[in-house]
Amino acid sequence: DIYAPRFLNVCLEDGRGVQAYSFIVRHGHEQYSGDLDLEEQARLVKQGTGTKGSALDYLANTLEHLDEMGLGGNGAEHRLHDVYAAAKG
Repeated sequence: DIYAPRFLNVCLEDGRGVQAYSFIVRHGHEQYSGDLDLEEQARLVKQGTGTKGSALDYLANTLEHLDEMGLGGNGAEHRLHDVYAAAKG
């Protein structure tokens, strides 16, 4: 699998430490795409679909939840917004 499941130590807002089940990409995996430019990312998101819906809907939902959790405003989130805007274009 391209993603390796791992338990990571995280800190909650109240200061408690807990373990979170996460999936970490394996950079050496044959399906890992590496660095793609914005246009290629948008193209892939626009065409992507799975059993639960489109990649564009998944990305929109992810962005909404990041904002709800107060995790917006970082570089990765800005890039996701750029990809979403380009894919919707």
